[in-house]
Amino acid sequence: MNVADSEVVRTLLRGDGLREAESAASADVVLLNTCAIREKAEQKVWTRLRDLRGRKGKEGQTVAVLGCMAERVKDDLFRDGLADVVVGPDAYRKLPAMLRDREQSIDVTLDRSENYADVLPTRVEHTAHGAFVSIQRGCDNACSYCIVPYVRGRERSRSVQTILDEVASLYDSGVREITLLGQNVNSYHDATTESLKQQPREYSTGFVPFVKSDKKDSQTGVRFAELLERCAAAAPDARLRFTSPHPKDFPDDVLETIARTPNIAKQIHMPAQSGSDQMLRRMRRGYTCEAYRSLIQRARAVIPDVALSSDFIAGFCGESHEDHLRTLRLIEDVRYDMAFLFAYSSREKTPAARRLEDDVPSDIKKKRLQELIDAFRTGREARSRERVGRIHLILVEGAPRRDRGADLVSGRDDGNRVHVFPSSLPDGTELLPGDFAHVLVDRAEGATLIGVALRRAAGAGDRPLVDAETGAEFFIDEQTGASRWASEPPLVAAASSARPPVATRAFSTRATAGDAIEEILTAATPSAVLGIPKDATGRDARDAFLTASRLVHPDICADARAGAAFAALVEAYDAFAPSDVKYDISQAEFQGDALTTAAWMWDDAAAAARRHKARHTLDDDGSTGRSVM
Repeated sequence: MNVADSEVVRTLLRGDGLREAESAASADVVLLNTCAIREKAEQKVWTRLRDLRGRKGKEGQTVAVLGCMAERVKDDLFRDGLADVVVGPDAYRKLPAMLRDREQSIDVTLDRSENYADVLPTRVEHTAHGAFVSIQRGCDNACSYCIVPYVRGRERSRSVQTILDEVASLYDSGVREITLLGQNVNSYHDATTESLKQQPREYSTGFVPFVKSDKKDSQTGVRFAELLERCAAAAPDARLRFTSPHPKDFPDDVLETIARTPNIAKQIHMPAQSGSDQMLRRMRRGYTCEAYRSLIQRARAVIPDVALSSDFIAGFCGESHEDHLRTLRLIEDVRYDMAFLFAYSSREKTPAARRLEDDVPSDIKKKRLQELIDAFRTGREARSRERVGRIHLILVEGAPRRDRGADLVSGRDDGNRVHVFPSSLPDGTELLPGDFAHVLVDRAEGATLIGVALRRAAGAGDRPLVDAETGAEFFIDEQTGASRWASEPPLVAAASSARPPVATRAFSTRATAGDAIEEILTAATPSAVLGIPKDATGRDARDAFLTASRLVHPDICADARAGAAFAALVEAYDAFAPSDVKYDISQAEFQGDALTTAAWMWDDAAAAARRHKARHTLDDDGSTGRSVM
C-alpha cells in the first residue's frame, strides 16, 4: 500500500515542479513514507530521521514524514527538530503547498471522501512489468489489535470507471501484472455504478463481521467479484492479483470468478491470525477456526491447486499454550505457500491496548513465533516439492536476486513462488522481463523452484493444458525441450509427473506385471503393444510407454521376460514418435516402483521447424490459431 501511496505523492510533487534527486544526501526534500502496523517499523523511521539530521543529512534539507506513522504520532515527530512536515494518508494533496512554505507544518486530517481517484500514479521504470492499483482505502473491520482504522480511516472505494481506466492504461503501456490494492480489498463496493448482477453484500459462510451495517450491505452496485471480472477483461493478457483481503468477504461468487477467469492469479491471501477460537474472539475477527477451515476447503474445491497465504500473530493477549498449539495445528494442516508471521506488538489507541493485557512474556512470544515459522516452512517445502515435474506459467521478472550463474532469469507463478531458469528457449530466442513462459520444474531448493523454460506463453491466460480426470499438466512434445539444458548428455530427465496421462489409460487396470508382459509380447502391432488405438498421437504413444514401463522395466520387474517386453515397448514407441524425439533406453531410471526420469534426445532444428509450422496453421474458421503439438 505504501508503494501505491508513494506513486501518488510522486505525481503530485512532479506536478508542482519537483524532480527526484539521485540520493537523499543531495536532495532538498526527503520524504519518509511510513507504516505503523508494528513498533519495529516505527523504530526504523526514528533511526532514519536521526541519520538524516546527523551525518547523512544535508544542511537546510526539508524532511517530511508521510503515512500511517505520521497519522499516529502526529506532532511528536517535531521533537528535537527531526521532522519539518508531517502529513497523514488523506492529506497528500496539500503536501506541495506545505513544502513550498518552508515552515514547520502538519496535516493529519482523515477524510472519508479522499481516495485519489483522479491522480494517475507515477511509477518507476524498473517495475514496468508489474504495477499496483489502489481500489479501496481505509478499514471498517475494527480488529482489536489493528491500528489501521485509526490511521487510515473508514472504508471508501474508488469508482469502477476510474479503476478500469487506470488498469487499461497500464496494460496499454506494457504492464503484465496488475495488483489491486486495499486495506480490505475484497470488501470493495461502488454503489454509484450500476451493476450487472444487482446483488447485496454476501459474506463467507459462517462469518459474522464484528462491525456490520445492514443498510450498507443491502445496497446494490458493483462489488468485488464483478470488479475482478471487469479488470481482467480490461487487461486480457495481464495477470491480475489483489491484496489484502479479509476472510469474511470470500463468498462463492468471488471464488468462482477467480476460478473461471484465466488471467486472475489462482492465489488467495487468507489472514487467519490464530487457530484458537478464544484468541479469534479477543481479536474481534468475526469467525471461528472451524469456519476458517471450511473456507479453506471451499477455496481448494472451487479453485484447483490454489496457492494460499496467511497472517499469524504469536503471543496475543492472554494466549495460552493450548491456544498456541491450535494455531500450530492449523498451519500444519493447511500447508500455506506463503505466510507472514509476527510476535504481537501492542499499538497505542487500539482496543487491545486499551482493554486487554499484553501478558505473554517476550521470550515466550519469540519461542512460539519460531515454532510457527518452523511449521510453516515445513509445509511450504512440502508444497514446493509437489511443484517438481509440473509445468507452470511464469512471468519473467529479470535476473535472480541471488547470483546463481550466467544466463539465468527468475520469475513468479500464480502462487507468487519464485522460479529460476535459463533465459533461452529451445528455439534459441531469449526471454525478457515482462514475458510469460511455460516452465518445467526440475527441483526445489527451499522455497525456490528450479527448472527450464519450454516455450513462450501468449499471456496470463495461456495456461498449460490440464487433464480433466487427473489434473496433470502437459504440453505435447515441447516438454522434451527440457533436455536442452542438462549438464551432460543425454541431457535432462524430466520428472514423470510432468508427463500427460494416457487418454485410454493403457495398462492402468492390469493387475500384475505378468499380465502386462503377456499382452505386450503377444501383440501383433505397435499400437497393440502400447495398448492404444491405431490413430493415436505420438503423445499417446509416449504416455502409454511411460505407464507400461512402470510395470515391466527390468530394474523393477523380476520376470525373466521383462527385458524383451521393455524392448518391444521401445520399438513400438519409435513407430509413433516424431523423428526429432527419441527415447534413450539407457537413461531410464527408477526409484522404488516409480519411473522418475526419462531421457529424451532433442533435435533443435527439426523441433523449431515443427513449432514454426504449428504457429502458422489456420484454424477451421480461417483465423490464425496457436496449435498445441
